[in-house]
Amino acid sequence: MNAIPIHEPNSPTGQAIQQRDFDRLINETTQGINLILNDKLVKLLDQRSYGLGMKAKFELALQDAHYIVKKIPNQAIGYLRMGGLYELQGKQLKAINTYDKALTTISSSGDTGLTSQYTQVLEAKKRAVKKQNTFVDFISILPIELTYLVFQQLSQETKSECLTVSSGWRKRLLEYPAAWKELTSNDTLADNSITSALPYIAKNVEVLSINTTNPRVCYRYLENMQNGHFNKLKSLRVTESTTQQISSHAMTATMSIAFFRIGAALLTTLDLDLLGLDNNAPPITTLADVLSIFPNLSKLVFKSSGSLQRVGGNVAMLHGKQHLALNDLDLRLETINKDSFQPFVTHCPRIRRLVMIGCLPCVFRPVQKLSLLKIFSYNYQHTVSELEPRQQRSINPYSMHKIYTNNSVPTPAKNILPLVSKHMKTLETVYLYLDGSGDVPTLSAAHAALRFRKIKSLSLRETSGLQPLFLHSIYKSPTLTHLCMIDVMDYTALVDTLIELPALKRFQLFARAPVDGTNLMRLFNHYSTLCNTPNKTCSLHALELRMCFDMPDSVLNNIANITSLTSITLDDVKGISSEGVYSLIKALCVNSSTSNLSSIRLMRLHTVRDDTIIALSKISSLKNITLEQLSLLTDHGITELVNGMSSKKDDRATIESLTIKNCYNVHQGSATYARRKIKDVVFELNQANYTMLVQ
Repeated sequence: MNAIPIHEPNSPTGQAIQQRDFDRLINETTQGINLILNDKLVKLLDQRSYGLGMKAKFELALQDAHYIVKKIPNQAIGYLRMGGLYELQGKQLKAINTYDKALTTISSSGDTGLTSQYTQVLEAKKRAVKKQNTFVDFISILPIELTYLVFQQLSQETKSECLTVSSGWRKRLLEYPAAWKELTSNDTLADNSITSALPYIAKNVEVLSINTTNPRVCYRYLENMQNGHFNKLKSLRVTESTTQQISSHAMTATMSIAFFRIGAALLTTLDLDLLGLDNNAPPITTLADVLSIFPNLSKLVFKSSGSLQRVGGNVAMLHGKQHLALNDLDLRLETINKDSFQPFVTHCPRIRRLVMIGCLPCVFRPVQKLSLLKIFSYNYQHTVSELEPRQQRSINPYSMHKIYTNNSVPTPAKNILPLVSKHMKTLETVYLYLDGSGDVPTLSAAHAALRFRKIKSLSLRETSGLQPLFLHSIYKSPTLTHLCMIDVMDYTALVDTLIELPALKRFQLFARAPVDGTNLMRLFNHYSTLCNTPNKTCSLHALELRMCFDMPDSVLNNIANITSLTSITLDDVKGISSEGVYSLIKALCVNSSTSNLSSIRLMRLHTVRDDTIIALSKISSLKNITLEQLSLLTDHGITELVNGMSSKKDDRATIESLTIKNCYNVHQGSATYARRKIKDVVFELNQANYTMLVQ
């Protein structure tokens, strides 16, 4: 049975129900629903417009205000918001015109219930008129030198807003060259006003980044390059999203002409990303094209999803003329082999920094012919250091300083060891992940003379049997300050070597297998003895134990006695108990009067409890604490840690930074409390990681 709904008899819907006029009932209820929805929508739009205005996002804020006026033109709410936004920008005349329109609309509606709204608008207009009469345009009256100082402090988005304030502001801003030295297009609201001003500001731009999904914006930049407006450009970055627009909107010819126009000028740095383009279509440009167009290029980043054979182009078109300016080349491609790379080695003989991703092992042969090479990265996935001034100027042949190999897939040792041995007297930073399977005896014999003379940092991951060769190469090294060992095979040999390294400041151990606790205790006892011997000093400042298995608590106890340490990291160390970590922290507290410890990081340790974290507050020298993926840590532990480190004098904590990441029993409230007392607090909670952890 379809029961009659509850209704008021004298209401329009009630009368329709009683008269069984269902068409009228449907119309009346639909109108009522629309009124309710519109009222709620208008209130939310007004609130959002206010928020956008307070964030200086005036274009979006005005869009909401205009929509409100369009929705309910005979009410004041939209006009008041729009006028207020104009006032906030200093555009009093626009605000007054908006209020005048509102007064005319409301008074002509004949609705006597709008009297209070009429009064509100009238008061707002009086306020705007008063502001207009007392308005001081400081940009126009300040000395031009002071105006330029103001412009120097503004962000690009704020400068774009200034362009729309008045013709006077626009004129002054466009006349100041330094305001447009660096320019970025990244699909923000600033793009519209800046793009329209390109003919006036392009002549001052030295560093340009084009990152847009808007084909119109992309074309305007290329058009201004083509017209010769960017005649001072030194650095250009074109992102993947931009090259996709160039390819899909038939702008390849425009790009080529644009590149030719800026190529012969001052451009020395180019970052060109072609990764998102169709591999089956012809490339919009090639590496050979780029080298031909830009003769003064000293740094080039070239990315593509194709092979070098496909996107390298025809090097023969360069007519044997070498590119002598290029000293920094970063190639990130699908495949780079010896035959496709060799012509570029011949064409660019002065490369000093070479970063390549997508390499096959055969590329080591042509790489060895680059006599001025200082930094070489082979499929290395992390950040590679930039060239230092001394490396850019050096003309010493065959004196490489830094070498990095793939950090996720081992590099055949037989391919890279000849390069390492060739530069052993000059190498300072070495990162090697090697596979010597089947060649260990031959390689060990061939490179038995390997000795690093100037080595400062060595990171080694090798499990086939070449570790003794490298431990021997750094034995008693007076220059080695950083050693990272991954997957150690012989702890006795490692510790024997470490004990004989007088300058070592940082030691990282990634075990990924059961550790040798006895030898680690021997090592840490050695360092603690050095710390307590008046005639000897311990150089070790940073210790990191990561992904270690079967770590006994006794090893941690010895760490606390190394008072020279300024930083300790324990990350995913398995085997240690809650009591073991707590004992370490308590021992550090006891030694805090003589300790230099300023930073501690506890990560992925599922035995660390609140009491351990609270105990950290007693280490008086601590300045930086990082806590990550500690499943037993709760809000109580954070609150008591902060309270324990608070100074009695001003209630501020003695530490400078606290980082809490993915500790799922710690909530935002604890971080908020910590921010009241600690200068720098980072709180992150990744729900996806939490779901994986629970599963």
